[in-house]
Amino acid sequence: MAADSYESILAVKPEVFVFQLPPRQSNRGYRAADWTLTKPDWTGRMRIVARGKQCIVKLEDKSGELFAACPIDKYPGGLSVEAVTDSSRYFVLKIVNENGQHAFIGIGFADRSDSFDFNVTLQEHFRWIKTSETIAQQSTEPNQPKLDLSLKEGQTIHINLKSKKDGESTNIRKPGAGAGVGFLPPPPGKSQNPPLQSAPSASIQPPSQQVSQGLINFSTEAAPSAVQNPLGNRLPIRLQLDKIGKHSKNLHIWTLLAFVSDILIDLFPISLTTTKNYFANREFSFTLKDDIYVRYLSFSDKNEMQKEIQKRLPYKIDLGAVYSFRPKDRNMIKASSFLPEEKELVFDIDMTDYDEIRSCCSGAEICPKCWPFMTVAMKILDAALREDFGFHHLLWVYSGRRGIHCWVCDMAARKLSQGARSAIAEYLTLIKGGEGQVKRVNFKSQAYLHPSIQRALKIIDSYFEDLLLNKQNILESAVSEEWNILGLSSLEKWNLLKRKIEEGIASTKVSMLTHCVSEIQLQYTYPRLDINVSKGINHLLKSPFCIHPKTGRVCVPIPTADMDNFDPFSVPNICHLCSELDDIDSDIEKNDEEGYMRTSLYRCIKVFKAFVEQMQSENTDVKGSQNTQSI
Repeated sequence: MAADSYESILAVKPEVFVFQLPPRQSNRGYRAADWTLTKPDWTGRMRIVARGKQCIVKLEDKSGELFAACPIDKYPGGLSVEAVTDSSRYFVLKIVNENGQHAFIGIGFADRSDSFDFNVTLQEHFRWIKTSETIAQQSTEPNQPKLDLSLKEGQTIHINLKSKKDGESTNIRKPGAGAGVGFLPPPPGKSQNPPLQSAPSASIQPPSQQVSQGLINFSTEAAPSAVQNPLGNRLPIRLQLDKIGKHSKNLHIWTLLAFVSDILIDLFPISLTTTKNYFANREFSFTLKDDIYVRYLSFSDKNEMQKEIQKRLPYKIDLGAVYSFRPKDRNMIKASSFLPEEKELVFDIDMTDYDEIRSCCSGAEICPKCWPFMTVAMKILDAALREDFGFHHLLWVYSGRRGIHCWVCDMAARKLSQGARSAIAEYLTLIKGGEGQVKRVNFKSQAYLHPSIQRALKIIDSYFEDLLLNKQNILESAVSEEWNILGLSSLEKWNLLKRKIEEGIASTKVSMLTHCVSEIQLQYTYPRLDINVSKGINHLLKSPFCIHPKTGRVCVPIPTADMDNFDPFSVPNICHLCSELDDIDSDIEKNDEEGYMRTSLYRCIKVFKAFVEQMQSENTDVKGSQNTQSI
């Protein structure tokens, strides 16, 4: 039987949603926000199969009957698979029938990890084809004389081994080596990306030419250690810019990556755990040019990581779990033994999940009118995690575009099992039912509300009228002849509605109206979590201080005590920040901290540094207590 007749399964995804595409309005690319995401036209499973070098994405129903097939001849690139411009979970497929006729449909995944696996599976298949072709080509070439590397008679090899002198530190660096990765050059090749604007913008559309570029935001994370010189002994920024030149449109990205990676590597709290090989066993993921994702990277120390960054030139870096063995050695280890052991408990809140509520923006866009949704979510979750679960070390981070992340770094949180993480995530999930369901919060069978919900309502009360009634004007189109005649505002309509509900409760004593006002407030403002991010120990999440490729904003920590005043549009922008670095005098840069003290990034690093120092202090107290008990 021919080898091409065998069909091998590359991946299976049990749930995928299919959408009919509306007419394309422009050549900028598809936007999932334009689809009817609440009502998929078909739901089934996806199988990615290979016959020899051919790769086919099959959409099948539960019985295994084929719904549609998408043959792929090239990825990344080509026209068979195209990522949308406003989400990491949705794609456009070119399906082909038996007669050769084709059509385009939209697909989506409920979990970001499924979309990540979809990307990686296709990339690995076509990488395998390229490698196979290279090997086959080499085997068909005429025999060439073999390279003789054996030692000839009389030849010797001299190896100079530098021995460590007494009292000499193993951390002594060569002059000029610097404290971090050094200055990273621009990526090879001519980039199609347009130059980022120096002024922040609520929404920057991607270029139309990049049909193969997705938005899988697995981000920029670096490693940790003791606090050292964030600028190291590198050349002054101005001299580095002159040395590299201006031949790349991505010059600012690499300048900031070199600057930030030193700080993040030195500050991130890898020493705050009892795990012996914490850093060496932690997974890192690089996103390279053309959206190529490299998972299961690991490094013995930060120097090795810095060399790999210089070699691969990643656009983004993601942080994963700490495994029982080094992730890079996973193929040499029995699958049942290679297990994730610990990771911070993380939460992800995306503004797109509020699209059915907000009237000012949609998709990836945000504005000052809808950002308070994130403020309310942060305050409710922060209070619940601290008061209900006893966690102390919570780091809130702006995602750089339209959402927020929370890293719970307590030792107890990092050691949680997947079941415990799921239980916490479910406890914090109040909005139930599908997106098409009208009422998604229901307390009709409860006489009293849980204390956690009562606490959340106290927070909501101070935001609800301004956010929902004034800024979002949710009752503008409310149908009522009386309201239309009187020309009432949303606030006046809300007060009238509450009064009628109270009258209904007093006259009929209908139990279903008891918590009606609270149900409305919670459905509109309670945090909407991406629960799958919190449940999985091995889920990847982008790091603080990464650079969002669409907005140019840095993913900065949010001060817990100043959540109300955080403005996503005023965070350091890559072009503005690099301009600040370029204007710094060379003599100032020689100082340990003066360099970044003179930039707008300093306040953000100060927040992060204070967070780490607090963890280090508590960890020292815990270790001291353990040593005392052992004695």
